[in-house]
Amino acid sequence: MPQLSQPDTSVALGHFIYFSTSEDAAAVAQILEREGWDIVVRSAEDVWLVAARCLRVLTGPLIRETRERLASLASAYDGDYDGWEAEQA
Repeated sequence: MPQLSQPDTSVALGHFIYFSTSEDAAAVAQILEREGWDIVVRSAEDVWLVAARCLRVLTGPLIRETRERLASLASAYDGDYDGWEAEQA
């Protein structure tokens, strides 16, 4: 986790999910967009990447809940959740 000078500082969170088909990637992208995420979908060799970004105040529970949600969503569409990164906004 990045070191933040103020505990209520928003960070840009990016999460990455890979799918074997463009249809599964598009379905998950649509779900995440409805939930307020900024989404980029792109092909990378033989897989499709859904990169989901949002601004949030970084907390342990937020990261845990978000990882669980995205891993579950990835699994439901035969995808692989590949983790997250954070940058101070």
